[in-house]
Amino acid sequence: MKPSISNHKLLALIKNDNVTILDVRGKDEFERGHIFGALHIPVDQILQRHHEIPEGKQIVTYCGKGAGRSENAAKILNENGKRAFWLEGGYQQWPFVSPSDATIRESLIFHQLFERESSSYTYLLADPATREAIIIDPVLETVERDLSLIQELDLKLLYILETHIHADHITGSAEIKKRTSAKSAVSKKAGVCCADLELTENQELKFGGYSLKVMETPGHTSESLSFYCEGMIFTGDSLMIRGTGRTDFQQGSANDLYESIHKKIFALPDDTKVYPAHDYKGALFSTIALERRFNPRVGDNKSQDEFVQLMKELKLAEPTKIHEAVPANLACGKTNSRMAKAPACT
Repeated sequence: MKPSISNHKLLALIKNDNVTILDVRGKDEFERGHIFGALHIPVDQILQRHHEIPEGKQIVTYCGKGAGRSENAAKILNENGKRAFWLEGGYQQWPFVSPSDATIRESLIFHQLFERESSSYTYLLADPATREAIIIDPVLETVERDLSLIQELDLKLLYILETHIHADHITGSAEIKKRTSAKSAVSKKAGVCCADLELTENQELKFGGYSLKVMETPGHTSESLSFYCEGMIFTGDSLMIRGTGRTDFQQGSANDLYESIHKKIFALPDDTKVYPAHDYKGALFSTIALERRFNPRVGDNKSQDEFVQLMKELKLAEPTKIHEAVPANLACGKTNSRMAKAPACT
């Protein structure tokens, strides 16, 4: 059996903090872009430098397109007592770096980042020419990681965006804002007065030569937003991969969520990439076509009445951090806030 590994399996190792990712390409290739956190040892130096690789974790090697150099590197490591696999598809097909292919990578800078405790995704997008950037749904516990990446890529962060008032984690917005010149932004319907921007339907945020469009998609919560940019839709907890967000708290509505998905999100082109705020099974992204066909809650011509009944029958425990996270997030992530709810905006 060839010692290869898929993107999904590598993600599971990352979630469990049980992997060393090894970039075996040349120096110039590595410096043009690499998987964040990867150790760099060119394939022709593996035999001499394999002792530099930390012990105790599985090793995944990657090159540009998979096989080739990465397969050779994994073979050398295995012959020298390591446990190594090579990444199928290589850097070119790693979705955390690029949504689909090399042409997008050469233009839009895109990183999908993961927080393990709440299984949350944070997204970083930037214009490679101006270095202006936005970040979507940062998590407090991973602020240092995000800021390190922003610094490493020499980006100027303009906006910190929230898809909704999260109940399962505290946003990193306040901490990032304190340490950058970025402006925080949430839905106007959230009534969060500490935010710099109150976002509304069809509003556009510019970063360099790119534009991100705001879509109001209530249902999971009353203030939920989705963001569209360059053939990608960031859906928060509205549409998820083969699922949807719950609708039983924070002024949620199953009827509103069904309409948000069918009238707005599913109206996008079939090949639009879907990037949710969470995934609990190791999936990275989907497409509108796939969700319209295979999503068991809202796809395959599921009726609105069927969806509403399904959501009524869910018996879900409340998020463990809800009583800590919601008040903090109504205060833009300030954890020392004692506010039970956001004050009225004046």
